Amino acid sequence: MKKYLLFTITILCNLMVQAQKIEAVDETEGTAFTLCPNPASGVVRIEGVEADEVWFYNALGQVVKTVRGTNEIDLSGWVNGVYLLRITDAEGKVYTNKITIR
Repeated sequence: MKKYLLFTITILCNLMVQAQKIEAVDETEGTAFTLCPNPASGVVRIEGVEADEVWFYNALGQVVKTVRGTNEIDLSGWVNGVYLLRITDAEGKVYTNKITIR
């Protein structure tokens, strides 16, 4: 089992850097899910895991969307870029992947 630490880093105007620990994430090795389609521009489907809660993070580490209880998510109108997807299933297992919006 791999352990990852997620951090939010804020750069202030006087060039002082502030790091804040968000949480530790346990990721089950060998467990995978797929996003269809990826890259996406509309509705995306999560396959291979039954999502209880899904978080989308932008490149700055900010949560830009959270959804519960669905494996289909409409991403129409999102800004183009790469986002991190973090999924928790009903058993509390955490899965992560990247998605590209175009």
